[in-house]
Amino acid sequence: MFHSNLKLYSFFLIIMTLLFWNCQTEKATSSPLDHIKDEQVKSLISKTMDATGGLENWKNIKSLAFRKYFALYDSLGNTEMEVNQIHRHSSFPKQDIYISWKKGNDEHVLQAQNEVITKTINTQKDTSANPTSLTNTIRSATFVMNIPFNLLDTGIDFAYEGFGTLEEGQEVEILRASYNPETHNNHSTKDIWWYYFDKKNHTLVGYMVKHADHYSYVKNLETKTVDGFVFPIKRKSWRVTKDREILYLRADYDYSDYQL
Repeated sequence: MFHSNLKLYSFFLIIMTLLFWNCQTEKATSSPLDHIKDEQVKSLISKTMDATGGLENWKNIKSLAFRKYFALYDSLGNTEMEVNQIHRHSSFPKQDIYISWKKGNDEHVLQAQNEVITKTINTQKDTSANPTSLTNTIRSATFVMNIPFNLLDTGIDFAYEGFGTLEEGQEVEILRASYNPETHNNHSTKDIWWYYFDKKNHTLVGYMVKHADHYSYVKNLETKTVDGFVFPIKRKSWRVTKDREILYLRADYDYSDYQL
């Protein structure tokens, strides 16, 4: 009886050891890229994250602050609006966002804390603000700053499109990404994005987006490395055809005073 129990105990120890070893092995080999099945897509995302600053370093960022200027133009080249904003993203890249700007003599503040979004004008709640519009503003304000690390988000339908050439002969590697808010709550709009990464250094050069009623084409004209991370400094956005033929300049963007 003693020998029988000893054998049973030994067998139990072996099984538990194997289970523990398997769990440790799975934990050690797991990757945030595991849900992406296309190896070319996985390889490109991995290379661009490394080139932009590294995923583990990105996860360790506690806050990001910067200034953002942008101007919007109509199809005739007239300026529709100009805005100078201050952005503070605390516990970045989690959603704890503060954006402030002046319009005339009024101080506007848009804030997202613990997933609660508020808008004030001169410290008074803006009762005319549309909740959906505020949510989309917060998401769009943070989305570009999260590229390429947000390519790890779930629900994106990827397609690797190989190599291509942009204006002035710039060679890029192209990744198509489709977003669908009807099936994924973390997507805001049903868009298709074409991301263009420099063929040599794998950093983001620009992107084209198919929106519901138009195409936009955005290029990073100048970037800056801050504490190992590559951030945009100057960007332009054009309305284009589906073939990326430029129709007119839609927006100018300038970023400055990055602080991590």
